[in-house]
Amino acid sequence: MATNFSDSLRSPDSIAVQSGNIKKEIAFLVSGLQSEDKEQQAQITSRLLTIATNECPQASYALLLYPLVTLLLNGNIDASSAAQSAIITLVNNSDDVRNALIKIGFIETARQVLIDENIPNHIESNLLDVIQSLLFQGVNGNEMIGLASILSQLSEEKSEEKKKIAQKAKMIHVLFANQGISGSSSSNNIQLEKINDELKIQIQEQKRNFNELERKDQEKSRKIIEIERQEQDNKKLVDENKILISELQRKDEDNKRKITDLERQLSDSKPKPIINNQIVSQPKSEEIPISISVPSGGYTNKEGEFTYTSTGSGYKTFPIDQQIKNGKYRCEFKINKLESYQYFGVMKSGPSVPFNGHPQISPHCKNCMFFRTGGEIWQNEKETKGNQRIKPGDIISLEVNMDIVPRTVRLFINGVLQPVYMSGIPDQIQFYFYLLYEENSVSVLSLKRLSSPTDATVIGAKEVKWE
Repeated sequence: MATNFSDSLRSPDSIAVQSGNIKKEIAFLVSGLQSEDKEQQAQITSRLLTIATNECPQASYALLLYPLVTLLLNGNIDASSAAQSAIITLVNNSDDVRNALIKIGFIETARQVLIDENIPNHIESNLLDVIQSLLFQGVNGNEMIGLASILSQLSEEKSEEKKKIAQKAKMIHVLFANQGISGSSSSNNIQLEKINDELKIQIQEQKRNFNELERKDQEKSRKIIEIERQEQDNKKLVDENKILISELQRKDEDNKRKITDLERQLSDSKPKPIINNQIVSQPKSEEIPISISVPSGGYTNKEGEFTYTSTGSGYKTFPIDQQIKNGKYRCEFKINKLESYQYFGVMKSGPSVPFNGHPQISPHCKNCMFFRTGGEIWQNEKETKGNQRIKPGDIISLEVNMDIVPRTVRLFINGVLQPVYMSGIPDQIQFYFYLLYEENSVSVLSLKRLSSPTDATVIGAKEVKWE
């Protein structure tokens, strides 16, 4: 049902926009709107608004709106209502979003849905709410002239189950009438026919684009099958090599045991003095043992190391258990693989951000501060730029000084001090890092207590205060 109506929308796949990472996150967020968790829905709506106002160029607004409108048309009652709420929030906060919604063919989609008698009542009701919100925000009613006739029909519905829909249709019809628009004007009908003809041309163009995309997808599928076959062959070779390596290792262990036995026999043949000393291996005095306690799932952890690799998209925050109260500390990380963004920072002790929480989204954004790989500092949804971009293979060092006022966190990239630093952090903190996308990988290399701060200066240092 709704798939046909979605054909009249301008899909973001047909718009020449290079926004891969934003598109991934938007798809992930829209999928999350189908959750029944109202708090999560509110957080996702807030994040979508942040993307629209700060991170998404105007030409890319279709990336936000197309999946939301599709969910409104296809979803169950809860999912459709969540999509409606998100669209209205965006419409109420941005002229550009309102214009983009009109441009992607929303009005024609709404007209097709409203004339279909088999459409569920909750979808009709949610569509009317969005249309009413557009009118309240000043959108010219002439943009919606194609809806006048069907709204006139809906306003005359007498059935009890259509009562609320009829009331909403009457309200919108009154708003149209105030602008001199009705559903019976012959000039309007001529204009409607012209609009319909133009929309039919657009729909045909969209279908051609869809067929071309489908052809490309099939070609990609064939290439993927070939790559998978090659990977299977490579895996077979790797398994065979592992068997050979295992056999060589076994022989090496046998040789080591024989050497050890010979050395022991040689030692036993010599006179032995009485020794009453015990040798204990101790770590370096500045080294602090590391531990990380998080739930399983969504990542892998390399045995014997603190190396974590994301196995799928999803929020994953990794606090280091050690709580820092006083002194000077340095925590070092290595970026093994970087897809989109990774975060490195400090949070209030607790930990105050849960494993599946997003440090950039309320309420957790008030409890932490982090350096992002794009070269920015984020705290409480505010961004400050000025540091070097971070890339795969870089060594990231966070140096905390809890003995000065205000307490500070400085960032070193491959040993080079960066100009933008954190200030006024809480009196008890934990280091942490954050992964989102699949295959992102980070290693925690060390945690050290320093006798004095690292002697380093930088021109143009800039302070960012914890709020």
